[in-house]
Amino acid sequence: MSENQDTQDENWQEFENLATKIQQELAPAARVEKNVKLLGKRSGVERQIDILIEEVIGQYRVLIVIDCKDYKKPIDVKGVEEFMGLVEDVGANKGAMIAANGFTETAKKRAKDAGIDVYRLVDTTSTKWSAYVSLPCVITDRMIGSFNFTFTGSGLGPFRMKPQDFRLMTLHRKDGSQIDRLPNLVAKHWNNDVIPSTCGEHRGIPICDEETFIKTDDQLYPVNVKANVRVVEKFFFGQLPIESTRGFVDESSGDFLTTSFTTVSMNISEAEKMWERIDSIAQLAIKPLMVLHFKSVWTPDSL
Repeated sequence: MSENQDTQDENWQEFENLATKIQQELAPAARVEKNVKLLGKRSGVERQIDILIEEVIGQYRVLIVIDCKDYKKPIDVKGVEEFMGLVEDVGANKGAMIAANGFTETAKKRAKDAGIDVYRLVDTTSTKWSAYVSLPCVITDRMIGSFNFTFTGSGLGPFRMKPQDFRLMTLHRKDGSQIDRLPNLVAKHWNNDVIPSTCGEHRGIPICDEETFIKTDDQLYPVNVKANVRVVEKFFFGQLPIESTRGFVDESSGDFLTTSFTTVSMNISEAEKMWERIDSIAQLAIKPLMVLHFKSVWTPDSL
């Protein structure tokens, strides 16, 4: 027996049962069975198959054999080569290995050269095979970058306006009652999706749907006010932890195979503080598996 076999966990059947259930979830249309005997075409003896996947496609019968290794150490080259011999002997179309603690680098290289898929089992609900799983993720956050206003007199003559801070300027009704401050009206339009959330300049957005006036020296002047808004986007990159899932991690590519997962609750403000700020998704060396788009709720104090 190899060193790996000497250190096989006593609960290997539990590991094999879990691997079979996961594989059944991944391939519901196929016949997935565990502990199957297949006659070796060259050896002439029955070979034990941990998991057998069989599917008929048209006139073809496709056989995939999977070996499960619940060892305390990573699988070495010898373990991979022994399995390669089994795959060839039973005439399988494909072979894969599932290990509890992964594979050595040389074993992964040997498996890749031979067309053998190598996986590590992950089940976050199990204390024995639990592992930290996360997805490379990008958060995009769209917000108002800047804004200004265009004033047009709606009366017969000119209107008078004193120099002032537009962040404090208030619009009035014809009876002199206050409607709201201009920045508050912009915020309401943004949060109610009146202002488009696409990046870029959005000009000529009516600021109010009723007749509006400005007040100078206690005199009201009728004006039409339109907002010009620049929408910007920020990008943040980080790892989004998975709260619950089970499946197989591809030891060669790092891809995760599963039928479902639940992420942890995300605090966008905290993520933006902790994650890396980037200029664009294109600059990343790895492709994010998830892109989450957000639109910030905006208040005048945000600028």
